[in-house]
Amino acid sequence: MTVIGINTTALMMLLRVSAMYNRKPLVVGFVAAAFCVEFGVSAWLLSHGIPVRHSTTAIHACTMIFDDSKVGGIASASAWLPLLYDTLVLALTLKRTLGPVRNKTAGKIARVLLRDGILYYSVIFAVNLVLTLMIATAPPGLQNITAQLEYLLTVTMMSRITLHLRKQARAREADTALASASAAGTARGTSGGGGGGVRSRLRFTGTRSDALSVTVEESTVTVDDCGAVVARGAKGAAAEWFEMRAPPPVRVASPRVRAPRDDPELRFVV
Repeated sequence: MTVIGINTTALMMLLRVSAMYNRKPLVVGFVAAAFCVEFGVSAWLLSHGIPVRHSTTAIHACTMIFDDSKVGGIASASAWLPLLYDTLVLALTLKRTLGPVRNKTAGKIARVLLRDGILYYSVIFAVNLVLTLMIATAPPGLQNITAQLEYLLTVTMMSRITLHLRKQARAREADTALASASAAGTARGTSGGGGGGVRSRLRFTGTRSDALSVTVEESTVTVDDCGAVVARGAKGAAAEWFEMRAPPPVRVASPRVRAPRDDPELRFVV
């Protein structure tokens, strides 16, 4: 059960790295190779597991250790190999999310990956370090007893990360739906999706006279999935000037004020 739980978590870590580095197959392949090595060594050690021999027949405990005559000093690899794999995943996560978080361009999901990834690694590092030392130095009855704690904490921490990611994903979907509803009621505004966006900026100049000048400037900002700015650009170096005249005052014919729709007095001159 410990091997199944820990390697299921390691597989979920691999999927997370694949999502962050989907355009870098070499990185994903390297992590996948590390996962195969870690899983293969754990399965091989498990095939050489033996029960603890107690000094009295009154004790019937199901505690497993590894046969030193067959595995030798590699028994502690069941603890430090998962720790090495988690260290690799943490390093890749920091490389992908730490910069955008510092620059305040990262989204909510990137911040969750960074925060929960560091917390996960801190807990797993502590328990795996204790397990490695116990397998190497403790007597047979205590060598592998911390593996149960390692299994429980690993599954708990991975479940915590998964739930937080799902929560942030749902919050982002709600924000996207709200932004789409707001944009539908405007004539012109911010549009984007899938890693890019266009920002429109209006600048009004003039006095209280009938003539009013409007300047429209557009610029593009392209970001990746983690919120890092990839490219910036401008659309339309020359400003577009519009001159419009104010419509006549609205006549109040009833308690409800109804604005004119197609007023011939409203004209645009480019």
